Amino acid sequence: MSEYVFKQVRQYTHNHHLTATRFDVAMGRIDKGVGCSVVGCSEKAVRSISAEEASQAKLNTGEARRAYLCKKHYREMKKHLRHDKRLQKWRWNP
Repeated sequence: MSEYVFKQVRQYTHNHHLTATRFDVAMGRIDKGVGCSVVGCSEKAVRSISAEEASQAKLNTGEARRAYLCKKHYREMKKHLRHDKRLQKWRWNP
């Protein structure tokens, strides 16, 4: 992180007694380095989706509430759901 950005964040917070800035803290599980939830994949996750969306995309993620996906599986999920949404739109629009 550049020194300029660090000074901007420090001035923005106005709390000089804080030691950590908002850029230094890893908040979510993806920032902490969780792996892909798809069975057989060991890559690092880049996005999280609900378990319902994962099951609609026919991804084998197990019984968790959230599914964490790597870049490859996220693209696969988007393609599958895009196709389903298009078919759903065609069914309901005359």
